[in-house]
Amino acid sequence: MDSRVLYGTSRGKINSILYEWTKKFSLITVLFNHKLTDMDFEKKEITLEKRENGEKIIVIVKADKVIAADGLYSMVRRQMDCKC
Repeated sequence: MDSRVLYGTSRGKINSILYEWTKKFSLITVLFNHKLTDMDFEKKEITLEKRENGEKIIVIVKADKVIAADGLYSMVRRQMDCKC
């Protein structure tokens, strides 16, 4: 195989594949348009913020596992660094 060849796919395609996969499982919840503001590792809670009709709403979610796809400037990574 030529070592100069780079294989890849678009982020949108990966997101679409993962989202379609999650719909197969009733225990998986996907939240869009929520901003992570805090993670409590001991309580297994995340605090999210969302906006509805211009109003800020705080949402607290309890979860054993969280998969975050919040990108390069990850709030999850920052929260984990604070807890180490």
